[in-house]
Amino acid sequence: APNPLRQREVIPKAYEAAGVDPASVTYVEAHGTGTAVGGPIELRSLVDAFPQRPDGEPRLLGSVKTNIGHLLNAAALPALVKVVLALDHRRLPPSLHHPSPRRAWSAGFSVVAEARDWTSAGPLVAGINAFGFSGTNAHKL
Repeated sequence: APNPLRQREVIPKAYEAAGVDPASVTYVEAHGTGTAVGGPIELRSLVDAFPQRPDGEPRLLGSVKTNIGHLLNAAALPALVKVVLALDHRRLPPSLHHPSPRRAWSAGFSVVAEARDWTSAGPLVAGINAFGFSGTNAHKL
């Protein structure tokens, strides 16, 4: 089962280790399985880990699983490839099948519902969540 405590711990540790301010993150690639238990836990950990963006814009959120499904033991690899390609093209692909894609959560996140340019006043910075069946929790930037 998802572990909210571990998810909340791993995200700030990744930014501290990299010397990067979490406020600079404009996009998060969620693990995003869409389960009734895992989804709310992951979103809560993201809300707890990331401050509001300095420019007041919502932080963009997506998950490659909406496009290709869950690849189980290899699930983190397509997420990494998606973010690398998005950085290279400076464009974010949409997350499909989201029930309310235009809803901007009061938590400061907004699901990327349509392909869009990825812009930022500074360098583009993304976070990637990955969780394993064995209880592994990881966050990369």
